[in-house]
Amino acid sequence: MFPLQLSQFCTDTEEAKSSGVSNLCIGKPPGSFRPAAHQKAKNTEFGYSRKDVLIIGVSIFGGGFAMYYGLQAGGLSPGIAGNFVQLFVVLGLCIGWIGSYIFRVANKDMTYVKQLENYEEEVMAKRLEEMPESEREKLMASVEAEKQRRQARQQQSK
Repeated sequence: MFPLQLSQFCTDTEEAKSSGVSNLCIGKPPGSFRPAAHQKAKNTEFGYSRKDVLIIGVSIFGGGFAMYYGLQAGGLSPGIAGNFVQLFVVLGLCIGWIGSYIFRVANKDMTYVKQLENYEEEVMAKRLEEMPESEREKLMASVEAEKQRRQARQQQSK
């Protein structure tokens, strides 16, 4: 469509690298950068990797076996011990799952809420990217002025 070379779509300046901005070269005009904060970060919390899920599953399975043989060692017949283990494991899993769901709802840590926040951030980044430089400078100046007003109010209230 346009007789442009790939090098015209990639702007890899030292200023961009030093400011923590990553380059988006494919199909973007020069200067189309996305801040590094908008890149997808890996979740390092426990329970979000395959290894963690395997550890949880093996722990539940092993806990069930230990409980089963522990109840048998305590004098219960294998059938009754199996029933108790089944009851406790299933109830524990259900209560734990429902409890974690209620906790996530209370903290607004739901998938939909996260997706909505990510979408809003992407829309704002796109608008900022498409905004003319003069408007961007005016916006940054107004943000700085608002920060200074808030700091002044905080100092006055102390």
